[in-house]
Amino acid sequence: MSQAGRWAVKKLFSAYRCKELAVGADVQAAEVFGALVRRHRTAAALSQEELALRAGLSIRAVSDMERGRTRRPFLRSVRQLADALELPPLERTRLIAAVEPDAGPAPGAGPGAGVGVREADDEAGFVPPVPRQLPCGLARFTGRAAELDDLAGLAELAVDEAGTSVVISGTAGVGKTALAVHFGHQAAAGFPDGQLYVNLRGAGPAGAPARPEEVLRAFLGAFGLRPDQLPADVHAQAALFRSILAEIGRASCRERV
Repeated sequence: MSQAGRWAVKKLFSAYRCKELAVGADVQAAEVFGALVRRHRTAAALSQEELALRAGLSIRAVSDMERGRTRRPFLRSVRQLADALELPPLERTRLIAAVEPDAGPAPGAGPGAGVGVREADDEAGFVPPVPRQLPCGLARFTGRAAELDDLAGLAELAVDEAGTSVVISGTAGVGKTALAVHFGHQAAAGFPDGQLYVNLRGAGPAGAPARPEEVLRAFLGAFGLRPDQLPADVHAQAALFRSILAEIGRASCRERV
């Protein structure tokens, strides 16, 4: 099939495909693209306002793209971002391919701009996914207004204070997990770097309690690390996980500044 034919079929399919089937892939692609933009902007020591001004875009447009809220950014806007960031050809191609895998190199992008992303992929270019691990909450959640207010206040503290922990206690069946998951979804927008979730299997018929190494492997995998990239020792796994969280924390602090 010719390039024009592939383009026509792709557009036709995109116009009629079921949104329910496409939404998961769109959200994941948007998050990967947002992480790329944020990484390049941070490396260039630019604020969102400065990048928006350079690219000729609104500040809200840049912010929405970085947070993965813009599922399908215009290719023209992506190229404007690449120009504003002064990306080298390979990184420019990766940025464009994150939203349009079949797109060719931008006019005047220079030699090497059309290098395939898959062939050129390496560890330095790896972009970790943003974990969104919260399970589905209850369709109808009522009550617990006082507890939700308390949790909201603690969540505000967590933005500025590292290591904030909350324990929800109560007898079995009182709704502790439902409350935690419900509030987790309410507060998720305030934690754009992701949310992790694990069932420690402390009670119930789910099996033996989760082992530390099992939890750590799952969390590290949520950030895109393959099993062969993980340390064998549980203490080394814990250290690696702390390093990842520390790096995320530093990046968030730089964004607020």
